Amino acid sequence: MVSASAVLLLLICSAVGYLPYSDRPGPGWGSIEPHFPVLQEIKYFSSWALLLLPVCYFMGTVLFSFMVWIRWLRTPTWLVRILCGICCSGLSMLAVAAAGWYIAISLFVINSVGVCALLFGVLVLPRFSAHREMPLSRTTRTVGVALAFLCVSAYLASPFLRH
Repeated sequence: MVSASAVLLLLICSAVGYLPYSDRPGPGWGSIEPHFPVLQEIKYFSSWALLLLPVCYFMGTVLFSFMVWIRWLRTPTWLVRILCGICCSGLSMLAVAAAGWYIAISLFVINSVGVCALLFGVLVLPRFSAHREMPLSRTTRTVGVALAFLCVSAYLASPFLRH
């Protein structure tokens, strides 16, 4: 989903005349004319998206494990949707920004992928796991969800905390 939405956004931006990547002259309006994307452009953006696949696979595994864990703890659906949306958006933006420096991707594309991932995390992702059958205490559930969210948040923040 992340790779596909990033490539689609890059193609749409190019089609309307917004340069979504480049360090010279830099992303922005006026650098290119609006045009229908040609095959060379599609190949270039798709080849760049291949850099995202290993990172997205790993981050998707982290995200799915987090979601299964909080669903197993019988977390209310509204809270699952909020937490999955936040984590999915953050991890997706980190992945696109990490791979996007190769082409000097614009912040607009990173933020747009984050919005797409937020919607995916809120609307689609919570449907893929079942609740735990045996009830747990409220304290156990609260501590378990808090620890899971803390672990994902720490992983998400770790690139920004290194020296």
